[in-house]
Amino acid sequence: MGNRRKELKAQYKQRKVTGGIYRITNQRNGRFYLSQTTDMQGTHNWFLSCCASALCTHPCLVREWDSYGKEAFVFEALETWEKDAEQSNGEFASDLQELFEIWDSKLPQDNRY
Repeated sequence: MGNRRKELKAQYKQRKVTGGIYRITNQRNGRFYLSQTTDMQGTHNWFLSCCASALCTHPCLVREWDSYGKEAFVFEALETWEKDAEQSNGEFASDLQELFEIWDSKLPQDNRY
């Protein structure tokens, strides 16, 4: 059992890490939440979990999630970025911050959470 666990841990560490910029939009009123993540799949899974349970845990979204319901919200990966093998986690996060700033300046500032 111990070897299997080590094997799974090694596989997890060798997986490709993809981060990026995402937006969660309330389709009923057009408001949106823009953010970055170092784990796009994990963030998308969190959103799907919120939809499955009908409970949103994000403080910016919870009030309108409760008012409009899960059906009103959509998750959109605006741009993904794969982490280089030689890149540190800090460097990866810094690159994503720069990417976020580009998206932040491109999208309208009004109607955001």
